[in-house]
Amino acid sequence: MIRCPRCNTELPDGVSFCDACGAPVRGQMPPANPVYQPFAGAAPAPVTGGQMTCPVCGTPVLAGEAFCDNCGAALLTDPGATLSHATQPPPFAAPAPAAPPPFAPSAPPPFAPAPQPAAPVPAPVAAPAGTRPRLIVVSSRAELPLPARDDIIVGREDAQSNSYPDVDLNPHGGLEQGVSRRHARISRRNGQWYVEDLNSVNGTLLNQKRIPANSPQPLQPGDHVMLGRLGLTFETV
Repeated sequence: MIRCPRCNTELPDGVSFCDACGAPVRGQMPPANPVYQPFAGAAPAPVTGGQMTCPVCGTPVLAGEAFCDNCGAALLTDPGATLSHATQPPPFAAPAPAAPPPFAPSAPPPFAPAPQPAAPVPAPVAAPAGTRPRLIVVSSRAELPLPARDDIIVGREDAQSNSYPDVDLNPHGGLEQGVSRRHARISRRNGQWYVEDLNSVNGTLLNQKRIPANSPQPLQPGDHVMLGRLGLTFETV
């Protein structure tokens, strides 16, 4: 008889492992990577001749043996039997928490330029004085603005004959200088100015040349017009 070095259980000669605790009794060490046994209720597979085989290594074993003599695997079929520390399943180990992803700084928002103030709408600028078409009296340099129409009558005002021209030359010596009541017409056609004598008594001169009656003549800025003996200059600027 021999005794188990771990639990001091008496064992028959020739066994390799203790039937009580499974410790090696012949100086044999358990396998380097012991295989965990199934639940104690799993019975070893029987073989012919009344023998049984180890469910781990397949070595034939005697009926009633608690541990395999070859590998020390548990052979008990009693659900209440205690498994050795070599056959205990490892404790449950919770999986390690996943490492947080590396910090990635968010991209800065795209640069948006500050809104520019709306350009102020320029206020309408009044036309400077003297930019309208006009006649200038040569002797006095008096300026006579022309009405904003395409046909303008120039002459002398006379209430008795019901004559009311658009430009009255009475204040500028029209009667004394031989200006007729309806002496001339100044008109504009397609952007071009014209002067026309209206069959006056003393006639009309354009740049020192007499023009025929009722025949419009092109009129340019700076041209000299004489109605009778009254000299005028036509200007547009």
